[in-house]
Amino acid sequence: MSYQPSQNSHEGDYMSIMRGLRELNLCGPCTPSDLVLIGDHAFPLAMNSQGQVLMAASLYGSGRIVVLGHEDYLSAFPALVENALIWLRGEGSDNPSVAVHHNVWAVAGNFNSSMFQVEVVGAFSSDLKAGVYLTDAYSVDADSKDLVEFMKAGGGVLIAGQAWDWAAQHPKENTLLNFSGNKVSGVAGVYFSDHHGMVENLPVYPQIPSSWMALVVGKDFEDDLEFLLQGVPEFNLPPGLLASEVLVHGPLAFPIFTTDDGRAFLAGAYYGQGRVIVVTHEGVLNNEAMAPFWTNVLHWLDEGRR
Repeated sequence: MSYQPSQNSHEGDYMSIMRGLRELNLCGPCTPSDLVLIGDHAFPLAMNSQGQVLMAASLYGSGRIVVLGHEDYLSAFPALVENALIWLRGEGSDNPSVAVHHNVWAVAGNFNSSMFQVEVVGAFSSDLKAGVYLTDAYSVDADSKDLVEFMKAGGGVLIAGQAWDWAAQHPKENTLLNFSGNKVSGVAGVYFSDHHGMVENLPVYPQIPSSWMALVVGKDFEDDLEFLLQGVPEFNLPPGLLASEVLVHGPLAFPIFTTDDGRAFLAGAYYGQGRVIVVTHEGVLNNEAMAPFWTNVLHWLDEGRR
């Protein structure tokens, strides 16, 4: 297993968050979620030998977010949390206030009192004067929209939890869209997945960890395809229509229809809290025989807002 420097603009951010750390011993009793990262602003902080991301950070709007794959990591790694809080409040900020959700109030005892002013709160509120909000991933459902606006306006969010237990209890629900933590972190390109993360004693590398093994599908799209293709036995391109090929890449994108030689011309993807369908020729939209498919597409795109 090799780790190569990630070729992006977040090396300085990574170094700030991981400053002074030599290893992260994750071999404890807790099982984290594997985190799925998309977009240019999300980057891993901790990656195991299987390429699974167990801690990550990202930028959103004018704000920042750090995501830990299990809530117990908030107390297990106090130096990491302290570095994260400093990074989250942003360069040049003189706001020492950190709001901590009462479900994780115990972690506040690890903070340096000369650097942070801690306020334990029952829920997030736009009236809070804190520059950073710390919470578990299970307590943000009612406040997710306000938290996203807080982050977009320059606030920092530290959120920790795992989604595999929630997914097991809600087998018919979409974890990427409906797990409460993803309603906040997903807008920044970091998702809690329903996959268990393998725990190891991880060295902290001087550069952002990366691995070819991390290039995996972040979701099983069987349920999406079943929904989209309900009542659609086949998709025939109209005679004479030459569609472009769509390059499907990333862990949350998937082909829907391909040509006989395997080139995709219609694909779907998840992005933030939304969904996207791409078709590479406008003439396909006028195919009346495919009306049931386009009806399915509209319902799929509108998921969660009906």
